Amino acid sequence: MRLNDDAGAAHQYHPTLSVTGGAGGDHVAVTFYDRRDDPANCLTQVYATSSSDGGLTWSANTRLTTSASDFDGNPNGPGDYSSSAAFQSLTYPFHSQHPPGGDAGSFDIFTFPF
Repeated sequence: MRLNDDAGAAHQYHPTLSVTGGAGGDHVAVTFYDRRDDPANCLTQVYATSSSDGGLTWSANTRLTTSASDFDGNPNGPGDYSSSAAFQSLTYPFHSQHPPGGDAGSFDIFTFPF
């Protein structure tokens, strides 16, 4: 099932999945890197979607990051530094961020509840 609601041909990659239990059923959250906001298909944001009906329907994609990252040319890339963890009724995605023009070998790690 396609979870991104981007109608274009931008890259979406490195999805993570978390499941939290609830009184009304399980809540499934998926976060992913997404390049839909950059016409050059290079700068990356993090988006999320969720389902509370076993994956039959999914929420509209929500952008979680406030600034774009540029991983092109970064030898470390974002892959080893993105995932998510469920705690109580929330999902905590964590991801790397590398600002455009930043040092090619450095980036920051962020998390926040979703």
